[in-house]
Amino acid sequence: MLVISKPESDDTVPLNLAPFNIATCVRDIIERIELVIKKKKSTIELDVSDAQLIGDHFYWTQILFNLVENALKQNPSIPPHIPINADLDQNNNFKIHISDNGIRIPATDLPFIFKRFYRVEKHHFQTQVKGTGLGLSIVKASR
Repeated sequence: MLVISKPESDDTVPLNLAPFNIATCVRDIIERIELVIKKKKSTIELDVSDAQLIGDHFYWTQILFNLVENALKQNPSIPPHIPINADLDQNNNFKIHISDNGIRIPATDLPFIFKRFYRVEKHHFQTQVKGTGLGLSIVKASR
C-alpha cells in the first residue's frame, strides 16, 4: 500500500527524480526473478536500448517488475514467452512494450484491471495464482 500511496499523495513526499539506465533496470528485474523464469520454463526476449531516463528508479523498477511478474504467474498452463522492447520512437518519446503469449484478459474485465484489489477471477485460475490485485494499480499510480 505504501508503494501506491507515494505517487498519489500531494507533494509531501516527492519522487526521487534522477537519471538511470533503463536497460540496467530491466536486466536487474530479470535477474531478481530468474528462478521463477527457469521454473516456469519461460523465455524473456530483451530488446531494450541503453537510454538514460530521468525518473524515480524505485517506481520504474516496481512497474516493470509487476508487469513481468504478472505475465509469469498469470499463465500457469504454458511456458510464457515475454518480449520486452524499449526504445525511442520517431517522435523521440520513450516507449516500453511488454507482452506475453499467455491467456488474455477478457474484454469485459479490461475497464477494471487498474482498480485496487481487482482480480480476474474466472479466467485466470485464481485458485492457483497468489496475489493481492495491487500489481496493475501500482503500475497505473506510478506512471
